[in-house]
Amino acid sequence: MRADRASGVSDDLYIDRDAITTREDLIMAAEAYQRGCVAVKENGWLESWKEGWKEGWREGWHKGLQEGARDKEVDILCELLLPAVGREFADELRALLDDDELRARLDPNLVFDLRLRYDPNPAGLRQAIRDRLGQA
Repeated sequence: MRADRASGVSDDLYIDRDAITTREDLIMAAEAYQRGCVAVKENGWLESWKEGWKEGWREGWHKGLQEGARDKEVDILCELLLPAVGREFADELRALLDDDELRARLDPNLVFDLRLRYDPNPAGLRQAIRDRLGQA
């Protein structure tokens, strides 16, 4: 129903410039356009559209903040492990940590403790992280 009204309003606001050939046509087109503007104001279509746009913008902004925080968390975890595990494993880990469930299994304190425990043994550190993530 609302879409039908919106379509009708946009039709009212459309002016076929090629059809305007006389002064009377111009006056009629201007009056029709004015009626369309009043209809937009009266039925709230424009306000509804603005609210929808704002809500979409807010959701996108919030999602962007969450993704940025997640990416930063993954960066910190990987940086804590370098150079002890090597760049290849850090890249593998970065891909694994895109999964929220796997990322929840690691936290900076755990990673730091594992790094201290396995520092002289990079293979052991990589295996301890895989074990923690449930990877074999």
